Amino acid sequence: MTRLANKANHLRAVLRLGTMVIMMIQDLLTRFAALENIRRPFEDIWQDIDHYVLAKPIKDKTKRVLFDNTAHVALQQFVSVLDSMLTPQGIHWHGLQYTSQEICSEYRDDIGLEQAVCRLFSLRYAPSSNFTAQQHQVYQSLGAYGTAALFVDHDAQGGLRYRHVPIHELYLGQNHTGTIDTIFRSFTLSGDVICQQWNVLQELDKKQSYQIVHAIIPDQEQGRGFVSVYFMPQQHYVLDTQRYRTMPYSIWRYQTLPGQVYGTSPAMMVLADIKMLNEMEKTQLKALHQQVTPPLMVPDDGMVRHITLTPGAINYGGLDMHGKSMIVPISTTGDLGLSEAKIEQKRQQIKEVFLVPYFQMLAQAPGMTAVEVLQRAHEKSTLLAPTLSRLQSQSLATMILRELDLMMCAGQLDYVADLEDLCDITYQSPANHMQQAAKAEGMLRLFDSIAPILAHHPDYIEMIDIPMVIKQLAKGYGVPASIFK
Repeated sequence: MTRLANKANHLRAVLRLGTMVIMMIQDLLTRFAALENIRRPFEDIWQDIDHYVLAKPIKDKTKRVLFDNTAHVALQQFVSVLDSMLTPQGIHWHGLQYTSQEICSEYRDDIGLEQAVCRLFSLRYAPSSNFTAQQHQVYQSLGAYGTAALFVDHDAQGGLRYRHVPIHELYLGQNHTGTIDTIFRSFTLSGDVICQQWNVLQELDKKQSYQIVHAIIPDQEQGRGFVSVYFMPQQHYVLDTQRYRTMPYSIWRYQTLPGQVYGTSPAMMVLADIKMLNEMEKTQLKALHQQVTPPLMVPDDGMVRHITLTPGAINYGGLDMHGKSMIVPISTTGDLGLSEAKIEQKRQQIKEVFLVPYFQMLAQAPGMTAVEVLQRAHEKSTLLAPTLSRLQSQSLATMILRELDLMMCAGQLDYVADLEDLCDITYQSPANHMQQAAKAEGMLRLFDSIAPILAHHPDYIEMIDIPMVIKQLAKGYGVPASIFK
């Protein structure tokens, strides 16, 4: 009887577990369907961007829509601008500082954090991490679709690995604060790969492709963190579940409207102009073709034989008995110069939205002095500051916190208990340096202004904290803290 009771209890436990799994998959599928409805209005726009901006081929090879590559080239320059302003390779474009003023009472206290930042940058830019290539794709997706995702995880050797997730695989959801906290990724894998990656109990055809959904949802039970579920929706089968302390996806959105989940990209802002530019270029090519090889008028009495336009060819019957040409080109009227001016105007509008003038700022002004160049650079950085600051606080911060969490889990930051609670992220990219340099320039102008006063009253210099001024100047110019004693 005891053995039968144990089997019955085990069977009931298995049934309860199976019921919980089915309920969990049903809940995930319901959420997935809701996110599909949210994303659906953007899909047609993204398809147009694929053809007009990213120059992806159309399935119908007889149909051609791309006649001008202005948007495609401008997108590459947009990527270069963001990369050079936010995450330039070769410098530490962010740092860490303690939140407590007591810890920060001495400048020397930041050296331990500098060592942690150096360790993070060495892991991030390791050849096996593939950060540079994946971040380039993030910027490209941001400029084209307005939304991008970067998955950050650890590798088998204890390092970091990065993977850009294509926009066509993403389904996003946000909470009441407008923060992305729900992510579904839908992709396909062959049965052979699925069996290699997960311990699958079901029998799968190794050559057949199956849909896999990776769901990231907030952990309601713990009140913080996220729950990760890999499942096969058609088979109602859960492949893997785990918990993340931090969001593994860094979501990038260029600009968002109130209540809008997906971002608006530069390509979306000028998509109508991009389409119009291609139609104008198409018409311009037709007009040029007509001028080079115009249509011909010939008499309808059959006197003119087959016309040959080959150089040096002889066309019999082309002249009448009086020596007058019987083959006359049809004159097409039209001002190509006016059309070219309108096309160039559209090109400049597209380049403006893709930040190309900022990229060409120095090249277009070879006669400017160094002071004038710095002033223009400061003006451009001021215009870009809102967008870059938003990308830093919403996207880069999520990625950095994820990296620090992985490093702490690997025991690579064991000198501090909880780095996230004790430290803030400080950004030291070229865009931030330009803004800090403006403050430093203000302090230098102050000393220039008070120099005559100090000449007559040298004791007034005691009103200024000179060591603090030196530290602020060093911070503004990006000088590392380790140089100070």
